[in-house]
Amino acid sequence: MSRYQELNRRAPVGAVCRALASRSRIQILNCLRMGPKSVDQIASAMPMISRPAISQHLRMLLEANLVTAKRKADGAFTGSTCADSRFSSVIWTR
Repeated sequence: MSRYQELNRRAPVGAVCRALASRSRIQILNCLRMGPKSVDQIASAMPMISRPAISQHLRMLLEANLVTAKRKADGAFTGSTCADSRFSSVIWTR
C-alpha cells in the first residue's frame, strides 16, 4: 500500500476524532438522536450555541459521516439526523 493510500485510509478516523473532540458537537449529536432537526430546532434546544456555530459544527459532523443532512438550494441545512443508530448507542452508554 502506498503512503498516499495509507493517509487516505486514516483520514476518516481523524475526521471522527476531530468531530468528537468538541463537547458542543457531542451535544448536537445527542439532540439529533431524538430524530431529524433543522438548525433552528437545534438552536432553540441549545441556546448557548449560535446558529452559525451550529452550522459549522454540523459541517464537521457531516465530514466525519456522523450525521446526514438535507440542504436547500442555497446550501442551508434544512434537517439533520445521526447517520448510524449504532453510533448513538456507543456515545450515550454512560
